[in-house]
Amino acid sequence: SFVKTCRQLGIAVGPVIQRENSMAGGCGAVSALLENSQDRPDCVFCASDALALGALRGLHQQGISLPQALKIISVGNGDREAQQYAWPSLSVVSVPMEEMAQECFRLLLRLIAGEIRPPFGRRMEVRYLPGESCPPVE
Repeated sequence: SFVKTCRQLGIAVGPVIQRENSMAGGCGAVSALLENSQDRPDCVFCASDALALGALRGLHQQGISLPQALKIISVGNGDREAQQYAWPSLSVVSVPMEEMAQECFRLLLRLIAGEIRPPFGRRMEVRYLPGESCPPVE
């Protein structure tokens, strides 16, 4: 969805690198990105906090300073304290995981009771929480 939306908005999308959803996966993905890219991207989007935290370490190991040389944005689906205390602190698109789980449970109960039929969906609000890894543009 992220890549599709970027392309619809005319935002250039570089290589998509998929790795295990872990800090080690994020560190490895950044290494692969930097060795396989002709042009270094100006921003990296990570699909999870774990990937972003690993990417921070990988970039540090390569001597790349954030946010001066490169920015990182993560889907904020983990520990908010880890996001805030990472160095630099992570900029995240905050996904309301607990609210989503509660709504799924409510929909399941309504489905079992015969009150609704699939397909159905709900929109949930997400928020951008800027951190030091991608500060807001002034």
